[in-house]
Amino acid sequence: MNLILSRSFFFFRFLLSRAAFFYLVLGLLSFALVDYKRIAFTYKIRVLNTIMPHSLRFMVDTVERGGPRIETSSPRGGQAPSGEMTRAIGFYARVADFFPEQADAWGMLGFCFYHTGQTAKSYAAYQKALELNSEVFWYHYNLGVLNYNFGEFAKARQHFQNALKLAPLPTLQFIDGSKVIYRSIMIDAGLTGKDLQQRLGEGYRNTAALARDCDARLNSPQLRNKPIVRQGIRIF
Repeated sequence: MNLILSRSFFFFRFLLSRAAFFYLVLGLLSFALVDYKRIAFTYKIRVLNTIMPHSLRFMVDTVERGGPRIETSSPRGGQAPSGEMTRAIGFYARVADFFPEQADAWGMLGFCFYHTGQTAKSYAAYQKALELNSEVFWYHYNLGVLNYNFGEFAKARQHFQNALKLAPLPTLQFIDGSKVIYRSIMIDAGLTGKDLQQRLGEGYRNTAALARDCDARLNSPQLRNKPIVRQGIRIF
């Protein structure tokens, strides 16, 4: 009997020691994983701080003057994207690579691609931004504008209609919460929350007018072939 109890005791002690070892290893792995994530996050922030443009005011200036999408002369006598916009693409592309769930990074990539003449990439980036956050008015608006400029009036109308269905507040809250992306642009450009509300109101009015124009063109073959007034995309 004593022999059985003794063996049972050693057996349970063996199990407990194995369990303790297991939890010790699990704890160490969890600590290492957390530490790795912290180190990786710190590295990413340092990289972004290094490549972030010194000023982002030129973004808003580009919208205000309606472009131009191509800004400086190239050595071969043609046109080449401005250095500012090219550097901005590198920055936002890295943000999207490090944090692919950030809709604001994809949205700014779409803006920069458009203003460097890369409309196909611009459209794809705005689609990605819209997938990540479908409550942002400007993503619907900019996709509609791109379709409108392509002469794709049915697709443009759908985006404009979707934009008009949205309440303004989620868009304003999203921009205000975007500390690294949108807030940085606002600060550099001297824009306030009141400015954002005013611009958003103008955006709704312009969207309604463009939706009506799409309707008219789709319902009239004569109007469909009428030259369009090209629209510009917006940040906010």
